[in-house]
Amino acid sequence: MKKYKLIMIIIVVLLIAFFMWSKNGDGVTVQKYVKEHYMSDSLISSYQTGEDEQYLSESIGLYMKYLLHGGYDEAFREQVDVLKKHFLLSNEKGIYIRWSLDEHAAANALIDDVRIIQALIKGSLLFKEQEYQKLADVLRDSLVSLQYEDGLYRDFSDWTTGEPAERITLSYLTDDFFQTFTYTDRTETLLLNAIDDEDPFFPEYYDISKQAYQYSDEVHMVDQLLIAANIVKRGQELPLFNNWLLSQLEEEGKVFGRYDRNSGKPVVSYESMAVYAFAYDYLLLIGEERAAESMWKHVIELEKSISYEEEHFFDYILFHTVNDFSTAPL
Repeated sequence: MKKYKLIMIIIVVLLIAFFMWSKNGDGVTVQKYVKEHYMSDSLISSYQTGEDEQYLSESIGLYMKYLLHGGYDEAFREQVDVLKKHFLLSNEKGIYIRWSLDEHAAANALIDDVRIIQALIKGSLLFKEQEYQKLADVLRDSLVSLQYEDGLYRDFSDWTTGEPAERITLSYLTDDFFQTFTYTDRTETLLLNAIDDEDPFFPEYYDISKQAYQYSDEVHMVDQLLIAANIVKRGQELPLFNNWLLSQLEEEGKVFGRYDRNSGKPVVSYESMAVYAFAYDYLLLIGEERAAESMWKHVIELEKSISYEEEHFFDYILFHTVNDFSTAPL
């Protein structure tokens, strides 16, 4: 009997260990996979197939955040070196980050910039490397010079004209944005005024020249979830959006990539790892832990069915940021 109990205890311990491994993942394995399937000379491609090769500042920032969660000093430094070698350009106003290495790309992207800046600041503290903080300061000051005008921060700066964009995308106004800049009151007001008492969805951006919010007929759930999280983190409640999201999970058991704004029905059949990563983060934010965990069981099974050739790095690394580090904020 004692031997039987011992065997049962060992089995239970092994099952718990397996569950923890499957939930928390293995950062070293992820690094190896990224290096073997997405990287070329330390540059991260959007897809694993050569014909769709694209190198984005978005990928660097997302990977830097993943590496921060795991405390991977050497791999983090490698991405900082890639950033400095390939993505930084300068003009008389400062240093900025190219959103893409495509030769036709002539702008930066605010959401990717502030993600990288905050990764550098946190990396400086975690890895005790002052060089990262100095670079973050230069990049932040350059953004203020390039994209802050009349009390508002803009999406990007066009290097061919030297002018900032006449729009602010609401999904860009993340925690990283508010932690990076001061004098954000007017930009924050635009975010908080985007709530509609009759529509669960949000406008995509504010057109500064027209002084009006802009709405698309189809809503992308990555954008909607980011905007919702941005608003909730600024102290507002969103009962309409929350009820819509929870009803989708209860009735369909899943969330699709895009929906019709008017009907609230899906207009695509695909599911996205990035959507689920942001949905998981958002559900925890509003206190819906059970819904988050139930949804994530579906996501784990879905991820197993995805062909590696079709998986965008954005989806891959966001899935693993949640799966490997659970409640670590995106």
